[in-house]
Amino acid sequence: MQEVKENEQALRRSELSSLMYQINPHFLYNTLDTIYMLARINKEEVTMKMIQALSKFMKVSLSKGSDVIPVSDELEHIKSYMEIQKIRNNDLFQYEIECEEHLNEVPVLKLILQPLVENAIKHGFAKIYQDGRILIRVSQEGKELVFRIENNGEQMRQEVIELIQMMVKEDLSAIRCAFPGQESGYGIGNVISRLRLKYEDKIAFYYESDERGTSCTIRIPLQEACGSS
Repeated sequence: MQEVKENEQALRRSELSSLMYQINPHFLYNTLDTIYMLARINKEEVTMKMIQALSKFMKVSLSKGSDVIPVSDELEHIKSYMEIQKIRNNDLFQYEIECEEHLNEVPVLKLILQPLVENAIKHGFAKIYQDGRILIRVSQEGKELVFRIENNGEQMRQEVIELIQMMVKEDLSAIRCAFPGQESGYGIGNVISRLRLKYEDKIAFYYESDERGTSCTIRIPLQEACGSS
């Protein structure tokens, strides 16, 4: 009887937390709408554009607590992120997103692209001031769902590429320690850890780099992606 009562209390606390979780995003969206209207009244187009991008970015980030979203939402999220970064970096780069149409509704673990694009901007473009380019491709190759993020920035060091290759097969605790004190490594480690937790050892994650730039590839078995909703 005591165990049943404790379970009921735990369930109520969980439901309360869920309801509280819904309040803050609602307040945030209303606040962003208000700021957007003020910017529109004052004809501040750059501010309006950034608010719109941030609102879309937050909407997908929250996703009502779900850790899986359609590919189209993941791409909308990264598009919003890149729009914000373009404003912050004075149009340092341009971007393209290509996705095979039949893959748009395939469910996938959310927020796997943003840390990788962040690294491309922060490190790949660290020594350039214009003409940066990011290309994101989503395709089906055989029975795999493939994400590829390409940039034309500075070449990634080979020792870093090799360390990332080692990380993919490591225990999760070892992944977290692979890049101590490095924000870029933390982002990559976070993505690899979450992919491994969701899809186990069925994923592939690797970087390739030469004088033309750097690409990062994520491969997920398509049936695993479709079965993760």
